Amino acid sequence: MAKNMGLPSIDITFKEQGISRIGRSERGIVALLLQDKNVEGTFNVYNIGQIPKELSEKNKEQVELALKGYVRSPRKVIVVVEKSDAVKLTLDLTSPTFKELETLRWDFFTVPFIEKEDAEKVSTWIKNQNDNYKKRCQAILPNVKADYEKIINYTIEEVRSGEKTYKTNEYLSRIAGLIAGTPMQIAVTYAPLPELDYCTVYNKEELTEKIGQGEFILMNDGEKIKVARGINSLTTTNETKGDSFRKIKIISIMDAMADDIEQTAEDSYLGKYANTYDNKCLLMSAILGYMEILENDSLLQPKMSSIGIDLDAQKAFLDSMGYKTADGRTPDEMDLSEIKEADTKDKVYIAARCKILDAIEEIYLPITI
Repeated sequence: MAKNMGLPSIDITFKEQGISRIGRSERGIVALLLQDKNVEGTFNVYNIGQIPKELSEKNKEQVELALKGYVRSPRKVIVVVEKSDAVKLTLDLTSPTFKELETLRWDFFTVPFIEKEDAEKVSTWIKNQNDNYKKRCQAILPNVKADYEKIINYTIEEVRSGEKTYKTNEYLSRIAGLIAGTPMQIAVTYAPLPELDYCTVYNKEELTEKIGQGEFILMNDGEKIKVARGINSLTTTNETKGDSFRKIKIISIMDAMADDIEQTAEDSYLGKYANTYDNKCLLMSAILGYMEILENDSLLQPKMSSIGIDLDAQKAFLDSMGYKTADGRTPDEMDLSEIKEADTKDKVYIAARCKILDAIEEIYLPITI
């Protein structure tokens, strides 16, 4: 049966334990969706001076919270504003606003003041964007047990900064900016929020339980308020999605790698080379060189990266096409070198292996005296 032909495509997936010249990009773009009675439009904000002056004071504050960042400020805050006179924020995921968000380039999304029902809808939308449209992005949402690696479930009921109190859905911008301002070499674990004087208190047992349930929470170590652990909402792991998929740091590196390779393939390879074995080798060499850049940047473990023709996938494709050599042999009768160099029409089947470096989060130190 003929397969429907659509746009040229690049399918990049990662698996636990064997993750099945490109420039390395930096992630860290926050998208904020606001509703305001005076303003409508999309604004690229790099510093406080660029916040639209017509925004309400509470919306200005949300952009300011996002810009605080962590080690650095977010690369950019995309402020998408819907005009609304409503007192209570309500979302329509079929609106032009969400269609625009699908076309914009951003890494972390949140909606200040979002209510529970809408948060669940946004969670579903983010999952759909990642799984069905390959838009690699994460969202920070309040009290959403998504069990999904692209949803960060912020659950702290209350924090205080001086006389100002923030409920869960009022502090999402700060958390989004904090994560976006974290370089990929480190984790957001134990990141301090120096402006805070108080956060909802949990003992160690409760903290451990909440982290195990996929909650992004804060803690007071007696001197400062800080992030308890940089995790997302994923709690159900398996052979292809292990514990490392629970780490925001790991997911961010996976997303960056997939985006970088895909962008370069689209710009420099798709439609521009004959699909010969030699040209496949050129592409593989470029990808391997990119992974070596990540190794040098302490994002991948050194000397653990490799790439080659995916022989199993290539053989399966040849079988599906009824492929035969000039002397009439089928793929089952071909040797590995013949399968590797066979004509695969417009398809390229390659597989890579690398090891993403985590950050130091647990130290075991027996001391003998």
